[in-house]
Amino acid sequence: MITLVAAGARTALIPSAVDATAVHAALMESAEAARELLGGADWFVIVDGGLVLRHGDVPVTIVDGVTVGDTLLDIGADEAAPGPESGGGDRVRPDAGDHDGATISLAELRARRAEQSTERAGDHDGDTIPTGRAAAPVPRIRLSTGEVIDIDRTIIIGRSPRAARVALNDAPRLVTVPSPQLDISRSHLEVRGEPGAVTVVDLRTTNGTMLQRAGADPVRLRSNEPTVVVSGDVLDLGDGVTAAFEDL
Repeated sequence: MITLVAAGARTALIPSAVDATAVHAALMESAEAARELLGGADWFVIVDGGLVLRHGDVPVTIVDGVTVGDTLLDIGADEAAPGPESGGGDRVRPDAGDHDGATISLAELRARRAEQSTERAGDHDGDTIPTGRAAAPVPRIRLSTGEVIDIDRTIIIGRSPRAARVALNDAPRLVTVPSPQLDISRSHLEVRGEPGAVTVVDLRTTNGTMLQRAGADPVRLRSNEPTVVVSGDVLDLGDGVTAAFEDL
């Protein structure tokens, strides 16, 4: 079984047993971060623009019949694999012949990545990638106060949030939360929807913001530094106020 994970400008083919959510978060950081995360997998393929990283006995063949000059790297090798002229390595010539059911082109991967769709393998033989796409859900925040907020523009959360001067068509949504002990700063947290990801920023707060992620120890966000969040993440702002992220 094969899973295709698309994250911004990068795409990965991974075994379905691997945690796709963790791979998505790593891809948003860099192809190298995804490679390190997948180091224990039996096989994987990572596509980052014209760069393809692969490891293990990949059950699909990667054919590039569109872009000349893409580089194919074998993980652990010292140099890039030879191009089509040399006939060596794992590179397949654009005129490789009819589709054999176990072949996927870089163009197809890029098209799916551009649509920002993550497709998971269903009931198939493990040599094909399903083509169906479901409508993408709208990312949202569920506050412990009961309020649910769609992440359709920049959001600032705090006990008395304010925004710097911005254009009217780019004004953030200001969300006020209670903080009787003043643990939460006036403008405490910024949430921003980026292409293919959602990032959060602790706005130089006094008491900080804690990130709680399943299977990991809580960590404090670095002040004024964007952090990518994934579905299921919960941020603790203080005074018992939390923000849970859904459908990212």
